[in-house]
Amino acid sequence: MRLSEGQIKDILVLKESLFEQIEKHQEGIKMLEQNITVLDLFLKGSSFTKASELGTQRETTMTMPKEAEVVKEQPAEDATLIKRPGDGKIVARVYVTAEQIAIVLDDEIRISVNTP
Repeated sequence: MRLSEGQIKDILVLKESLFEQIEKHQEGIKMLEQNITVLDLFLKGSSFTKASELGTQRETTMTMPKEAEVVKEQPAEDATLIKRPGDGKIVARVYVTAEQIAIVLDDEIRISVNTP
């Protein structure tokens, strides 16, 4: 099959466009990897306890409160609402205190126990 000169030019333009897109995406990937590195450094510095400090800390045991307890302890106006992007329907309420974070799903939301 013989291609016309116009078809060959179009193919060359397409090839150049693909190379430009590849280069653009590689730069984006490199930037994302750098951002992940910065976040990892931040997390290492703020979230983890050094082994040398473990002996001096007091152990605490955490128990999960029942859903009813969380709802009773938290007034509704202290809740942060999680809404579905499409229609703005409330999916859950988030309650945050110094001792706990509780996410309480709306009664109409059904989640399978098999959902990861």
